[in-house]
Amino acid sequence: MRNLKKLAALFLAAALILSLSATAFAAVADTGFSDVDAGAWYSEAVMYCREHNLMAGIGNNQFAPESNLTRAQLATVLYRIEGTPAVTGTDAFADTPDGAWYGDAVLWASQQELISGYGGGLFGPNDPVTREQMTTIFWRYAGSPSAGEANNYSDHASIAAYAVSAVNWASANNVVRPVSSGTFAPKSNATRAQVADALMNFDRTQQAAPAPDTTPSSGARVLVAYFSGTGTTRGVAQNIVSALGSDVAVLHEITPEQPYTEADLDYTNSNCRSVTEQHDPNARPAIANSVANMSDYDVVFLGYPIWNNDAPRIIYTFLESENLSGKTIVPFCTSGGSGIANSVPNIRGLVSDATWMEGRRCYGSDTTSTLASWANGLGLDFTPASNSSSTPAATPDASNETKVLVAYFSATNTTKPLAEYIADGLDADLYEIVPETPYTSADLNYNNSSSRATVEMNDPNARPAISGNVSNMEQYDIVFIGYPIWWGQAPRIVSTFFESYDFSGKTIVPFCTSGSSGIGSSATNLHSLTDGATWLNGQRFGGGTSRSTMIQWVNGLGLDITAE
Repeated sequence: MRNLKKLAALFLAAALILSLSATAFAAVADTGFSDVDAGAWYSEAVMYCREHNLMAGIGNNQFAPESNLTRAQLATVLYRIEGTPAVTGTDAFADTPDGAWYGDAVLWASQQELISGYGGGLFGPNDPVTREQMTTIFWRYAGSPSAGEANNYSDHASIAAYAVSAVNWASANNVVRPVSSGTFAPKSNATRAQVADALMNFDRTQQAAPAPDTTPSSGARVLVAYFSGTGTTRGVAQNIVSALGSDVAVLHEITPEQPYTEADLDYTNSNCRSVTEQHDPNARPAIANSVANMSDYDVVFLGYPIWNNDAPRIIYTFLESENLSGKTIVPFCTSGGSGIANSVPNIRGLVSDATWMEGRRCYGSDTTSTLASWANGLGLDFTPASNSSSTPAATPDASNETKVLVAYFSATNTTKPLAEYIADGLDADLYEIVPETPYTSADLNYNNSSSRATVEMNDPNARPAISGNVSNMEQYDIVFIGYPIWWGQAPRIVSTFFESYDFSGKTIVPFCTSGSSGIGSSATNLHSLTDGATWLNGQRFGGGTSRSTMIQWVNGLGLDITAE
């Protein structure tokens, strides 16, 4: 199987081909690109690819999210990643003239069966790469893994035979998201935004692959140490502890002996304290506190903001003053522009006999579940240390058992399997919100301003009737609520559901499915319909999300429940 990390270089090189000579860019707004709005559905993917050196812009602070790659460009990128190996012979394509700049690349790619022609002697070198072609290239480069279950896209029949296994694989592993609920659009051209999104998903899937278990069976003891100049990194560190559980992780703030003032952090002033320190590689600001019993910890999460494309010098002080030999160090940073890439190599050399894991740039908006997914994907054992006491554990009181309900509305059966995964994993009760008047395909025609779904969503007071009800709602402590996103909101029938019961004292966990929009304000609007309930942050999932992904998300919520 080819090295999957080469796929990252693949799309970075593709960006370089498009830009010919890509120039360094300065951060613009929140995304780093003037043509990528922070609220765009693909903004996270663009930032992720930029920060992980997976895909660059095209120069002049531009990313060109709606532009395409040609088949010849993609073949050339693959060829260059492989080191431009020598090729012999000629290709069988009538539309690849002798001497073309992509000639050797097309010959090599076709010989390797990575990119094939159309048939009839045509390769289509200047044609844009379609979504099914892009997906197939991902799949082939990954070694053509098992396809898994068939997808449930409404346009499944239009997927070319050669791409079916690839699309099934990409759907099951959430690599390529649909263009809308239940629609894959295989023949549509793949935009750079879609490529970035798929590349982010693919890279995260790769990172989440379990590493060999080298930790003791009793579980790792974790320290989350951080320095926070403005409070942003502090919030992320606290959420990591929440994600791992207080029985596993301990929080430690790296506190400067001389606190940083607002003036010290004025990065526009070249003479301010923080800038002066960063320009002095030997600066080591004194720390007011040390870690109690550092020897107790196996894993150290180390968090810091990015200052001048590096970790603050006080992090250098910390690493040089604490004994971290033999420990596993997981760096994370917060930043409004630069990623973590340049800072980690600089500090890694300060503790050469530790195991350093790949770092991650985090955001102040990262939820506990997002951080839990990242941490759990590192392949470390975060189970609580076993209790050495010989005293038998008390038998749980069945009367105090947490009762869970998983309720969902699924118009096209995209949300349904995700709800079933959660209910099955938790052994919870499942309840489908069934409309008294079922929705027909015409009712769900989102392009028709007169369709039932459109009319309902345009009326904030619409409350479609529900057939049936939840028996004994008061018995439930936690309610998961799943729904598709319609025009950025939950369908009105979900509002009907919330107005039909008393949710006082319950914990509500929303989740949605969508081909483009996130969960956005839908959960906030539903929250306003309940009094006295605790609402957790919601999560958006794509169609075809796997059971393991759903279980991992549930277990990362920090609730006193465990899904299997």
